[in-house]
Amino acid sequence: PLFVPRSASAAAAAATATAGGARVALEGPTGPPAGFPLASFGLQIYDDNTAYKLTTIAIEAGYRNFFASVLAGNQRGFARAVRDCGVPRDELYICGTVLSNRARGYDAAYRKTKRGCDENLE
Repeated sequence: PLFVPRSASAAAAAATATAGGARVALEGPTGPPAGFPLASFGLQIYDDNTAYKLTTIAIEAGYRNFFASVLAGNQRGFARAVRDCGVPRDELYICGTVLSNRARGYDAAYRKTKRGCDENLE
């Protein structure tokens, strides 16, 4: 895994209030632990222009953790807001979903997951 939470008691003790709300410390593969924002801004199903506006407002309000789903179909508006916001990309956490639950077998699931990741990055 890229990042794993510390033990529950250590994670609770490491949660701190910063821009965007409380964070929990994660242990990364290299370097010091990173702070993962506990509050997440979730994108719903609306057009790209609305996604741009709402993502911009969320970033200005201090959100640094986002849940963007290919199911919402507004990745371009979200991506434009992230690009235009001026916040360094390594300060933003972007989580998402891919559709691979109907795949049969490991190889098929891997291909569908990779395709979903690629679609999210378009």
